[in-house]
Amino acid sequence: YLAPPLANSDWVAGSPERLIRIALHGMQGPIEVNGSRYRHPEVMPGLGLALKDQQIADVLTYIRTAWGGNSQVEEKDVKRVRATHKDRVTPWDVKELLEIK
Repeated sequence: YLAPPLANSDWVAGSPERLIRIALHGMQGPIEVNGSRYRHPEVMPGLGLALKDQQIADVLTYIRTAWGGNSQVEEKDVKRVRATHKDRVTPWDVKELLEIK
């Protein structure tokens, strides 16, 4: 597989905090999604410099609801995560992200 799926993904349906961090700063390393391991791309770039908080919230809400989910991501949550990690310049490591529940 080239990249992990978004549909029915335990990462997409899981912690919004984790998903927001990925959208803002990107992620690196192999990842396991729904029991399958994905190695490529090794680094997914973040969109924090290109998109505003509401745009990120809209994109994440779409991917969380497009395949039957109903969990939205709020602009205030994106704004909070962005402010908390404003000095971060590197993508998140999968291990760091798995610590977030």
